[in-house]
Amino acid sequence: MEVDEIKKAIEEVKAKGPKRNFNQSIDLVVNLKGLDIKKTPVSSFHPLKHSFSKVKICCFCDETVKTRADKVFDYVITKTQLGLMGVNKKDSKKLANSYDYFVAQADLMALVANKLGRYLGSRGKMPNPGAGCVFLPNADLGDIKNKLQFLKRLQTKTDANIKVSVGKEDSKNELLAENIKDMYDYLLTILPEGRNNVKNLLLKLTMGPVYKFGSGFKLNTDNKKIVKEKITKAKEVKETKEETK
Repeated sequence: MEVDEIKKAIEEVKAKGPKRNFNQSIDLVVNLKGLDIKKTPVSSFHPLKHSFSKVKICCFCDETVKTRADKVFDYVITKTQLGLMGVNKKDSKKLANSYDYFVAQADLMALVANKLGRYLGSRGKMPNPGAGCVFLPNADLGDIKNKLQFLKRLQTKTDANIKVSVGKEDSKNELLAENIKDMYDYLLTILPEGRNNVKNLLLKLTMGPVYKFGSGFKLNTDNKKIVKEKITKAKEVKETKEETK
């Protein structure tokens, strides 16, 4: 994927995307092929070359680390507090949805899993050693926070695609292009057959139309056609039911 092609896609997405009252994310979607994601799911972490937004981080630690953690992270939960959690489902879900990353002291991981595993795990937010989210008491907490500001997770979920935010609507095009190129090049290194596992690449704003590399906004037209067909089919089913009453 050439840089000029990426820059053209960015310009198109920004120009044709509807204006909203918030700063929309720009997402890169990589549709995959030739992979059985149930048997060989893709899951890895890679830092963006340029960070574009502040990441919210919650920390689980014991009382001896709390003072240092309070100065670094957005929210700190001590071992004692953690031991009382997980009972109220609503509060647990709210906590899981309120932060981008959760980090934990290594010797508290079992307790985190026991109390909040079902809420964090289902959202892919359990403290992950591979992402540097599990630490020892004497770790440099500031360094952990700084690295997480750039880190992105590349993973397949229920469908054979990977979606990752690469910037914001107001990000400079040059920086966005570098983020996209670097992220895509890294993804090729972790796919079993590299480019042969890539079906197509898409770029879009949070609430904007889908731009398909090599085809422009053609995919968006196809999506509208599919939606129209589904509405027509649903209407026909409804009419048939009414006739048989």
